[in-house]
Amino acid sequence: MKWFASFLVGAAWAGGLLLAVVSVVEPSRAAFPGANGLIVFSSDRATTTNPDGDYEIFTMKTDGTEVTQLTDNSAFDSESVFSADGMNIAFVSTRDNGIEEIYTMGSDGNNETRLTDNSATDTNPAWSPNGQKIAFESRRDGNSDIYTMDTDAANNDATRLTSSPAIDHWPVWSPNGQKIAFERTSTGNFNTDIYTMDTDAATGDGTNLTKTTSVDELTPD
Repeated sequence: MKWFASFLVGAAWAGGLLLAVVSVVEPSRAAFPGANGLIVFSSDRATTTNPDGDYEIFTMKTDGTEVTQLTDNSAFDSESVFSADGMNIAFVSTRDNGIEEIYTMGSDGNNETRLTDNSATDTNPAWSPNGQKIAFESRRDGNSDIYTMDTDAANNDATRLTSSPAIDHWPVWSPNGQKIAFERTSTGNFNTDIYTMDTDAATGDGTNLTKTTSVDELTPD
């Protein structure tokens, strides 16, 4: 599915960024970071320490062997993504307040760190190419918009990038870290288009690349 998503982004993003976006979508959303050769994924499978089978984060080799459970709690852990160097994982969990927040941990499951802390949902994390920032979707200001934050910072350092009455979600970075592609879903007719924006263009409208009455997605929901 992620290779299909990469195709959609590449088709939408014109010029010199076409190949660049194709290459960044997989590290951002897909399981292969390239650096450690592992796949990271969430599963509700029952395990010895998780007999009820709530969603936890796992890794495995590309041939399906050496499945390793990284998280172990009664909360919902999902949306796991590797950093570009394969050393860290960002993911979403409801473990602390029952609300979806963004966390990071090492690729071995150690050093779990909570990055966001508010009463709104924070979802869809995406690492910047240099691993220093995470783009994500949040409803903290009353609507679904795209934000970025430092990977070593708490919620109060988050920067709001979009400000639209529509639903902005699923951010992905360009390899040079200067642009973010994202989906915008109209609240009127619910069609979805693909947009891009500069990462330093706070509360900008972005550039609409697909202008249809259909649903154009970067990644499957």
